[in-house]
Amino acid sequence: MDSKRRGLCLLLAIVIILGVFQPMVFAEPGDPPVEPSVIPENVKQEKDKITGTVSPGTTGTAKLVDAVLGEPIIGTNEQEITGEISDDGKITLSIDYANDGETVAIQVTETGKSPSKGGEVKIDKKILTPPAIQFYKAVTNKLDVILPSDAKKDDIVSLEIGNETKKKILTEEDIQGGKITFEGLDLKLDTKVNAQIKNKLDYSSHKTEAVYNSPGALDYEDNVKPPVVEPIEAGDIEIKGSADSTGDLYLSINEGAEEKVTVTYDANGDFTYTLPAAAVVGQKITARTAKVVDGVEKTSTTQTYYVFSNDTIEGKRFNSILTGSSFTDHGFVEKNGEKYF
Repeated sequence: MDSKRRGLCLLLAIVIILGVFQPMVFAEPGDPPVEPSVIPENVKQEKDKITGTVSPGTTGTAKLVDAVLGEPIIGTNEQEITGEISDDGKITLSIDYANDGETVAIQVTETGKSPSKGGEVKIDKKILTPPAIQFYKAVTNKLDVILPSDAKKDDIVSLEIGNETKKKILTEEDIQGGKITFEGLDLKLDTKVNAQIKNKLDYSSHKTEAVYNSPGALDYEDNVKPPVVEPIEAGDIEIKGSADSTGDLYLSINEGAEEKVTVTYDANGDFTYTLPAAAVVGQKITARTAKVVDGVEKTSTTQTYYVFSNDTIEGKRFNSILTGSSFTDHGFVEKNGEKYF
């Protein structure tokens, strides 16, 4: 056998020996199975739940996890939010206000397989910012509703005047204009008007109240935009909102005297005002803007708001009002001796 053939045989022998005796790799205890679970699809929020789908007949469990980190989402009961997979492949996971604003996904773990997550949705459980109401000077048949910055196309604005309710579905044009006009009204002296906004998930703002006073008493002007104030919760130490930064902001708290307050506005006209004491449930707060136009001070319509509380019952959030007799005017209902809205 020549040297060239002997070299080839030796090389072949080395390859065979290495192949036979290469070290075996054993899976460490706890390593996930190689085959992953099915990835959930059609993940979306449906008011109080996150839903998704997998193939019918899929068996296993589902849980809500952080869309980026994959860590379990915890509810108000301090437990992970989990659910079963129905026979038709639908997944339903209940959510509550503790999860407001979190971006989540559904994680599925099939029997004997490693977990897989899919879908990405940002939970929207907040109370919407209420709109503002603007009357026109000496005009009794129409008014404007000033939209909050978080208003969206297809939201519904409701206007209550006495026993009559009018509704409008917002268009993209409405959002761009920042307001909608209700016409064909019959406003009389001291008429109380409430405005509210509701989104497609059926979440609502609280109601804003305004009273149509005598046109001679307050010089209502379309060009003086009323302030839009974010929901005020019991315990809050600040009031946040947006207003005309070229005017003066006036507030009254808990039936106290109205005062001109000093606030700093950002580029969007948003302001923050520090309360003299923490807000208490049921307190009445009013807000308006005044400015000088052509040498004469003009004022917006005065907006009235009420401080609410957050009571969580069985994982769902209610805004319980413990005192006050006029709160039924603001969409409150009575249940088990307490008022809720």
